[in-house]
Order: sequence, then structure tokens, then C-alpha cells
Amino acid sequence: MSQLGEDASGAFDAFHSDAAQEVLANFYVGDLAAHEPSKQNAFATDLDTLRSKAEAEGLFDASLLYYGRKVAEVLAISAAAWYILYTGRGSWSSVFGFALLTGLFWQQCGWLSHDVLHHQLFNDRRLNNLAGYVLGNAFQGLSVAWWKYKHSMHHTVPNVHDADPDIDTLPFLAWSEMALEMFNDVNEEQLGQFMVSHQPILYFPLLSVARMSWVLQSVLWQTSSSSQKLYPTERKYESAALALHWSVYLLGTMYCAGITRGLLAWYLAQGFGGIMLAAVFSVNHNGMPILSKTESAETNFYQLAVITGRNVIPSPLASWFTGGLNYQIEHHIFPSLPRHNFHLVTDRVAKLCSKHNIPYHETTLVGGLQEVIARLARVSKAVRGQQAVPKVQ
Repeated sequence: MSQLGEDASGAFDAFHSDAAQEVLANFYVGDLAAHEPSKQNAFATDLDTLRSKAEAEGLFDASLLYYGRKVAEVLAISAAAWYILYTGRGSWSSVFGFALLTGLFWQQCGWLSHDVLHHQLFNDRRLNNLAGYVLGNAFQGLSVAWWKYKHSMHHTVPNVHDADPDIDTLPFLAWSEMALEMFNDVNEEQLGQFMVSHQPILYFPLLSVARMSWVLQSVLWQTSSSSQKLYPTERKYESAALALHWSVYLLGTMYCAGITRGLLAWYLAQGFGGIMLAAVFSVNHNGMPILSKTESAETNFYQLAVITGRNVIPSPLASWFTGGLNYQIEHHIFPSLPRHNFHLVTDRVAKLCSKHNIPYHETTLVGGLQEVIARLARVSKAVRGQQAVPKVQ
């Protein structure tokens, strides 16, 4: 739906398999009238060429050894968390240790489920979806169908006002003045003005409850009409996996630490996991240019991916903690490229951006968070009438 009336070529190529390309060919009716190629189209053509070269080099073939090691890694983190809680029998140190490690487990599982649901691992998409049910629903307690519906929209229209669900965060956060026009009623406007006026201070506390919000939305999704219409078959698998998750974590924590401290350990884990997940998500795009739908329609899919994305300078720790999403620009251009091969296309993508005069932004993780807070502060000041928000070019 996000591509209605627009050139969907880039989005289609990025998200669909070769089999889907063959099906699409059956609906060919003709070419559009010839027109002079634009710079945007030239950039897209160069990236299509780069994609073909990367495919020929085998860069889209995942390493099963790499992903097997990553799965073993997250299972070890979870096992350590449960061991600490069980042997500590509800001591404060065991509650805290369990919560911190479980939050990290959920974060790292989030990156793995993200990879498989972008079909980076297996050629058979059914196997990727099955892995998603395990890594997403059973391990994290999140609905992968809900996530796919939301995340696919984000990928097609990143940072587009009133289109990208990832920046639809009112009444709690506003990323541009355009968002302030979206209050639905007086009460929401009053709450929104208070929250947005203080959003630089409230930002990290809000991140601590972000995962709880996703868990709740996942449960609500299971009974929604959208779920029943779009993913009728998957609902039974998701329901079973979610039930398993809740049973293990609620009953398990209470068995190991008692009812009160067990529930506290579970709640703190939600907070730690939310902060570690959302801190990475926010650096990917927040604080970068936000476009109106009109501006988006005039912007090529690939150019939109670059100008709204922020890379984090790679290091072993940064790449591990962010699950490869520090290569955010490359991921948005080639979402099915396995994360362990991002570094092999980064320089080539950056050179193409330089060739076509498209800004390619890269900073540190701390620097990215500072940019996010600075953007929140500018919007906050605008709400208080202290200054207008400068248009980000």
C-alpha cells in the first residue's frame, strides 16, 4: 500500500524472491512512456548493478556456520541467566543478573529473528519463517507477523511522515513539527504537549518500557482483524509459541525466585531488553531527515534509504551489540544480504553515494544517540515556542 501511485521497482526488488519476479512477469502489459533518465534513476541503476555483482560473488549466500554460532551464543546467554537466578534463589544480585542477561538475550534474539525474517539465512522462505517463530515468538514473546507487517512498512517508507510506523510515536515523542499536527483530540494534545516538551529527559525512561509495549501489541495482534485477514495460518503457530514463552518465563522465574522477586526479575528484564533494543533502533533513523509524502514520492527508494539512515562506525563490539544494524544504510538497500557480508559492500555503496552527491552519514553509537537527543530537544523547544525546528536537508 505504501507504494500506490509510485515507482515500486526498488521496493519490489529489495523484498521479493526470484520466484516472485517470475510471477510478476506474467502481468507485464507494457512500458511507460520514455523520458530522460534522472539522477535518482541513475543511482538506482548503479545500485542494481552492484546487487548483481554481489549476487555473482556469492555475498547473498549465508554462512550456516556463522548463524549456528550466533544461535549457540544467545542460548549460552539465556542459560547463564537462568543458572544465576536458580542458584541465587531470589537474591537481589541473582534477580539483577538474570534481568540484565535476559534483556541481552532478548536483544540478540531480536537481531537474529530480524535476519531470518528478512530471509537472510535460508533460500526456502518457509524455513526462515519457522526460525522466526522460534527466535521471535517463543524466545522473545513477540509476534513475528505483527513485526513483519509493521517493519515492512518502515522499510518501504523510512522516516516518511504519516507513513512510517516507526516514527508514529505520539503522544510520547515527536520527531518533527509535522507530527504535532496529528493530535486527535484535546486530551491527547495536552498529554502530547507535556511529553514532547520534556522528551529529551523522558526519552530513556520511555525506552525502558518500549519492550513491554511491543509485548502487549503482540498479544493484541493475535485477536485483531488484521491478523485474521493477513496471516490466518500463522496465527495458530504464533499463539502456541507465545503461550510457551509466557509459561516458561512467568512460571520459571517464580519457581526460581519466588512470586514477588520472580515477577520483578521478569519486569526488570523487560526494561533492560527495551533499552538495549530501542537504543539501537533509534540510532538507525531517528534524528535523520523526515520527509513529507510529497517529498517521498519525488525520491527514489534507494535514495530514501540512504538519506534517512545512519550508520554506526564498525568495530567488533559495535557490530556485535547492534547485530549488524550499524550497517543500516546497506541493510535498507539490500535487506536480504546476510549481516556478516555487510562490510564487503559498504565502501562500494559509499562511493556510489559520493558519485551521485547523496549524503552518506556515519558516526559512533554515542554520537548517534547525541544526535537523536539533539533532534528531540529542537522539537521540544519548538513546542514551547522558543524556536522553530530547522528543516533538515
